[in-house]
Amino acid sequence: MPKIAALLFTLYLGLSPVTWWPGVSPGVMNGFKFSLISLAVILAWASAGMSGGVKVPRGWLGPGGLLLVLITASAAIAQAPVLVSIQRIKAFLLSFVMLWTFFMYRRLGRDAERIFFGASLIVAAHCALVAASGVFGFPDWPGPAEYLSAPHLWISGFAGLRTGWSNGVALFTPVLAARVLAVEHNSRVRFLSALALAAIVASQVVVAGRAGLLASLVGVGIVASQRRHRKWLLLYLGTLALVATLMTGYLYSHMRLEYLSHGGGLIARLNKASSGRLDVDLRALQLAAKRPFTGYGFGTINFSGHQIHNLWLRLLVDGGVALPLGFTLIVLTIFRRMAAVRGAYRRALRRAGNGGRRLLQQTEDRYFLYRAVLFAGLLIALFEPEYLLGAFQNSALWWAIAGAALVPVAASTPIPSRRRHPERTGSRLAPERAGVPIDASSGTSKRGSGAGGLGVTTLPHRPIQAIGVRAKPQSGDSGPR
Repeated sequence: MPKIAALLFTLYLGLSPVTWWPGVSPGVMNGFKFSLISLAVILAWASAGMSGGVKVPRGWLGPGGLLLVLITASAAIAQAPVLVSIQRIKAFLLSFVMLWTFFMYRRLGRDAERIFFGASLIVAAHCALVAASGVFGFPDWPGPAEYLSAPHLWISGFAGLRTGWSNGVALFTPVLAARVLAVEHNSRVRFLSALALAAIVASQVVVAGRAGLLASLVGVGIVASQRRHRKWLLLYLGTLALVATLMTGYLYSHMRLEYLSHGGGLIARLNKASSGRLDVDLRALQLAAKRPFTGYGFGTINFSGHQIHNLWLRLLVDGGVALPLGFTLIVLTIFRRMAAVRGAYRRALRRAGNGGRRLLQQTEDRYFLYRAVLFAGLLIALFEPEYLLGAFQNSALWWAIAGAALVPVAASTPIPSRRRHPERTGSRLAPERAGVPIDASSGTSKRGSGAGGLGVTTLPHRPIQAIGVRAKPQSGDSGPR
């Protein structure tokens, strides 16, 4: 059952930015993807229930956080059309369910990163077709009749708009970049990851999705900014500068940068370069000032066909000041919990001595990946109206990463003890100082008997949530003397 759920999650996340295929309408595709995610969640929760591992995060990342969003969005829901309200509530629910599911998945010691990598390869395969369509003119599949703005594959990818496609595939680039830089993987995996990464970025350049392309480049830079990858970061920045120089003319016209040199004031030029979005956002601020506490309702404000292209500003206009503040609280809680989990695990590994160095490096690699994806999503949300909260499909990976980041990244990896044979010497070290993992949900430590008498304490497959809670000595163990 866990393997089937992992396969379904991989397929769903890999198809999350795809809204159509040749001969497959958006409605059919959405129904297929909803079936995938529903069945995957059911199987994952059923498997966790049978193993006794059903648990969701506490506080604002648990049911209380979903309730907070619904309460702060109540004014927007009450004023919106019924169908729009149902869609938004469903998007809110799916976002939190994805976070809870991958939190639980990681607590059971399962490899969520394999799911993310497999989904990235599926996305890259679609991106390769989009890039080939733009460069070679083949394949040139037209978009479905519902998408008038998608007459060719190279214009909007497998989505309805170029921004939708570029934003949807952007979060997968840090996943692939992490595989490229991870020396523990063989050269074939790293080479395949590099090709997949190039395909995604090439498709973003072809469709000219600026926000998504910027998020991809920043996300890869965050992954490469880790200390041991500094030489790769310099190579990456140098390559970006070289490519930008060689493609100056293309980028200048294709990314609408030529409008910055046109006549008029700075605001006018920025407005033209942003396709009129700056003017819309300024007008939205004026509307928000008139109804700061109740807003105008989901889907009720439209500026001659243009939407508000900033998530927090849209939430402010839709539901008043409480809605963006509530969502900001949830985002800050995610980062705070992630930092606490990372710190607790780093301390445990450092106490393990030289044996924990390799695990410590793997821990850093994965947390730089998580941070890159989360920051990339927040960057896109500054330029898009429903990213992260409201449009679940394109941000499904963001919520899955957020859930996985709340659990120690090596939840089933052995942590070497300082003593070579603690079971022979009768170690009196406190649990966490002897390399014993901490179960913060119960405030107790888990002792292992070691692997073959080598003094290795294994993190159990039982639920683990190390968030800086110090373990209490077990009975008969008074700590170090």
